[in-house]
Amino acid sequence: LPQVTEHQKSEQTIKDYGELAQSKVLEQFIVKSLTQSHVVTALLKTPDKNLDPEMVERKQKIIASLKAYRDKETELRYLQMVEAEKRAELDAVRKQWDQELTELRVLREDGNRLEECDVTTPLYKRLRGLVNKLELMRTLLARLVTSRGRRDWLAEPARTARLLALTRTPCSLHSFLHQ
Repeated sequence: LPQVTEHQKSEQTIKDYGELAQSKVLEQFIVKSLTQSHVVTALLKTPDKNLDPEMVERKQKIIASLKAYRDKETELRYLQMVEAEKRAELDAVRKQWDQELTELRVLREDGNRLEECDVTTPLYKRLRGLVNKLELMRTLLARLVTSRGRRDWLAEPARTARLLALTRTPCSLHSFLHQ
């Protein structure tokens, strides 16, 4: 008779029992899977005339399941290829976006590098008209501030100083475009 020895319960003993139980369960699962795969392989290789009608039906179900699995695997590979292509497109678009954004930031930071405007467009002509009107308003404002009319500009010196500062900065199309 084998003798039963009593061990003190410790963390190591419990850990050893856990690992042993885990390895036994894994071993049983592997044996079961191998046995089932061997039986399925033998069933698929056996001709239909040598099988019972019930086994023929099982064989057909297994074949249908394998075909469905194969179709799903093919679809998965196709979707993975499409995903890789779309990811490459996304990376290319992101790279282009970054380049264009960088160029726009450089253009914004360096106002002198603005491209020359087409002077024949209606918007350019309208802008030129507006800038000319601003320049005319500036000169009129300077005359109003410095004139000796009914209004006493010296009563409000802060406002007069602000208006005079506005009259000192000339309005031109070039300065307007490169602000």
